Amino acid sequence: MRKLSNLDAYARYRFDNFEVSDSTLQVAYNEATDYAQHPKGWLFFQGGYGTGKTHLAAAIGNYRLQQGHPVIFATAPDLLDHLRSSYTAHEYTYDELFEKLRNIELLIIDDLGTESPTEWALEKLYQLLNHRYVTRQPTIITTNHALDDLEGRIRSRLMDRQVVRQVPINAADHRSDLTVHQMRTELSNMRHYASMTFHSFQWRYPRLNPQESKSLHEARERAYQFAQGPRGWLFLHGGHGVGKTHLAAAIGNHIQGQGVPTILVSTPDLMDYLRASFEQNAQLSFDRRFSELKQFPLLILDDFRTSTASAWAKEKLYQLIDYRYIAQLPTVFTLLEGTTQEHDDRFEARFKDHRLCSHVIIRGPNFLMRTKPD
Repeated sequence: MRKLSNLDAYARYRFDNFEVSDSTLQVAYNEATDYAQHPKGWLFFQGGYGTGKTHLAAAIGNYRLQQGHPVIFATAPDLLDHLRSSYTAHEYTYDELFEKLRNIELLIIDDLGTESPTEWALEKLYQLLNHRYVTRQPTIITTNHALDDLEGRIRSRLMDRQVVRQVPINAADHRSDLTVHQMRTELSNMRHYASMTFHSFQWRYPRLNPQESKSLHEARERAYQFAQGPRGWLFLHGGHGVGKTHLAAAIGNHIQGQGVPTILVSTPDLMDYLRASFEQNAQLSFDRRFSELKQFPLLILDDFRTSTASAWAKEKLYQLIDYRYIAQLPTVFTLLEGTTQEHDDRFEARFKDHRLCSHVIIRGPNFLMRTKPD
C-alpha cells in the first residue's frame, strides 16, 4: 500500500514532528489532524514555499495508511507524467490508472499549479477533480499559487465551502539555512568563480573590431541590469571563451553579495548531484534536493544542453525548467552558440516566450586564448 501511495519518500512527514511556530500553523495542524481522523470532502492548503503544506498533507496520508486505508499521493506534474506514460505502459492501461485515481479512497495532489499548462494537462486534471468533486470523495490539494491563478473550472470547485475546507497558511519558510548551505556547498560552483565580477570583465581587447567591442559592452550592460533586479530569465549565447560564464558568475556574485542564495552549476554536475541522492549514505533525499533546487531564489545553469542527456535526465531538466517557468523564478542560462536547436519543443516553447525570456548574443573572439587586455 505504501508503494502504491507514492509516500515512501515522505515517510518522515508525521504529525509528531511537525513544528507549530505560530497561530496560522496551529490552525492548519488542527485542521489536518481532524481531517486525518475523519476525512470528508476536500482539504485545501494554500501558502508560500516552505510553510508546511506538503508536510501536513503527507502526514495525513501516512496516518491513513497506518490505519489500513488506501491513499495516493502525487505532485501535480508527476501525476500527469504517470498518466502520459500509461499510454505505452505494460503494467496498466491509461483507463485503469485514471479509474484508480478517480476512485481511490484518499487522493492527495501536491503543488497544484506547477503542472505544464497544456490543454491536455488542464483537461485531465479537470476531469479527475470534477469526478471527485461530484462524488464528494476525500481529496487533499496543496498549492503556493493564488486562487485566481488556477484554471477557472478547478478554481470554482475549490471555492465551494460546502465541499472544501480552505486552510490558508501565512507562515514563514521553515526550510533551514543548513539545507541551503549544504546545497550551495555540494552543488554550486560559485566559489570557483569569485574573481568573475562585472569590474573584472574586460571588453576592450587588442584587435577587436567595433562590432565585437560593442557586443561585449552591450552584453555586460544587459547582465548588469539583470543583476540590479533579477526578474525573468536571461540567456547568454555565444561561442567558446567569449565571456558567457564570466557574466553569469558576475550576476551571481553581485546578487549573493546582497544576501540572496545563488547556485551556479553545469548540466552534467546538476545531474550528478541529483543521482547522488540515491546513494545509501545520502543526507538529502532526491525529493528534497529536487524541490529545493526548483525553488532556489537564483539558479544559473551554465553550458545548458540536453542533447547528450539521458531520457531520465532530460525529463528532470524539463520538470525543473517548467516549474521555474510557471513560477517565473529568476534563472540565467549560458548556451554555446549553435546548440539552441538541440532542445526539443517543450524547452523551445518556454525559451521563446519573450514575456519572460531575454536573449543576449555575444559576438567576440575566444578570450581564453588571450592574456593581455587593452
